[in-house]
Amino acid sequence: MILILFSFVSGLLILIRGEFFLFYLLALSYFFLILDRNYKYFLLSIFFTLIVISPYLIRNYNNYNTVTLTKSFGYNLLKGNNPSLIVEGNSEFIDKKYDRKSLKIETNYKYEIILDNFYKDEAFAYIKEDPSKYLKFYLTKIIAFLFFDKDSSYPYYFNFLHIFPKIIVSILCLIGAILALKKTGFFQFLSLYYFANIFLFSIFFILPRYSLILLPIQLLLTLIALNYLFRKFLN
Repeated sequence: MILILFSFVSGLLILIRGEFFLFYLLALSYFFLILDRNYKYFLLSIFFTLIVISPYLIRNYNNYNTVTLTKSFGYNLLKGNNPSLIVEGNSEFIDKKYDRKSLKIETNYKYEIILDNFYKDEAFAYIKEDPSKYLKFYLTKIIAFLFFDKDSSYPYYFNFLHIFPKIIVSILCLIGAILALKKTGFFQFLSLYYFANIFLFSIFFILPRYSLILLPIQLLLTLIALNYLFRKFLN
């Protein structure tokens, strides 16, 4: 029953955010291939999850003649990887540089797919043009996600009541995440999930609200760091 519930909820989350499919596979692989090594449950969960998302996959195949969960990969990649180098992404760059009317893409049932592929190709072209620049920018986005974005344009982002707790929790969470990696178990999985989010979303762009998604996990990992530091002090 728990396996069915887990698969059902995972399927719904995948429908909400297509990239959750990667985190679902991470959770599935960790618990059923690394901890339990139960391949039967691994395959059963995939089967149940596919049942949940299959109507959407069939709908996309019928409409676009391709199996896809999301049609925004290219847009998001270009929004976060263009010459403006803004951690939060720059949609204005896309709107000004690539006016849809001037792209001469035929308006048909494949329009969204073709447009998104165009954005993807443009993003890859920028990255290939200067790989070292975008690698450094990727590391900049990782740091912004791990701690804070020094160039954030969001109102009240640098308010002391926001930025001070954010930095403290971020530092303690990082310590806790590193400590948790050393021992197999639930907290090790939380640490892997935390870093997977950081490394994945930093490929695109980082918004302040992304931190809220990870806040419950950050607080749990922070407790590990505090427990370690208290024991260190007491000893």
